[in-house]
Amino acid sequence: MIRRLLSVLTISSVTAAGFAQHSIDQLAPDNSIAVLSVKSVSKMQDRLKNTGLWALWESDQTKDMLKQYMKKMNMTEEDMEKHLTETLNELGLEKDDVVYPTGHIGISFSPHVGDDADDSPAMLDMLMVADFGENAEKADKMFQALVEKGEKEKLFTMEDKDAAGRKIHTLEIIEPAEDEQAKPKENNGGDEEEEWEGDEDWDSPKEPKFPYKNINYVREGSMYLISSDMELLAGALDSIDGKPHKSMMDSAGYQRLSS
Repeated sequence: MIRRLLSVLTISSVTAAGFAQHSIDQLAPDNSIAVLSVKSVSKMQDRLKNTGLWALWESDQTKDMLKQYMKKMNMTEEDMEKHLTETLNELGLEKDDVVYPTGHIGISFSPHVGDDADDSPAMLDMLMVADFGENAEKADKMFQALVEKGEKEKLFTMEDKDAAGRKIHTLEIIEPAEDEQAKPKENNGGDEEEEWEGDEDWDSPKEPKFPYKNINYVREGSMYLISSDMELLAGALDSIDGKPHKSMMDSAGYQRLSS
């Protein structure tokens, strides 16, 4: 469950990130190959509520369809509510403590060019920004609870590092131990086939590995910055401080598109 919550928070950060003075295109490096952003999550939600898509989501037909789906999955609203309450109790949180970004949000991807480029499991580095506005204090409490839970479950270890004049929280991901692959028993020359005690599907899909070795994050006012690379995060913080920083806005491609 903690992995799912971390995934939800990450997705939420991507869909709600942003900062009035510092947008993702100002913070992302000049070699970024993909950038997604929303200027204001709260305004986007307000506009969405005036669309036919929102009306469809709120319709009785959609609600009935979701109920039928939950029935097929042997789930009820009461089960989901109970599961959510239990999870929040484990984290020491209330429902009101679960918050989402309200301002600018953004994410960028750029080629990994560090000294460990050959050993890195990911080809692209990630930088995310998410402005939680007036919910920043609750977001801080939420992140701390998730980090503490993740450490207890040995999903990662946390270490504080200094960069760009801030204390950066670095989560070092702990790779789960791979179970020994089940193998069929050896047949000692007999004609009868031995029973295979194990998974019948040799090619059954496995849970994909987390693409990054580390995740670095820091709070800057009401905004959170999250990155897979410390130098990338430090560069974004330098940009916030007004120090020289080659951002995506300096790239020739960006200037051509905005001219």
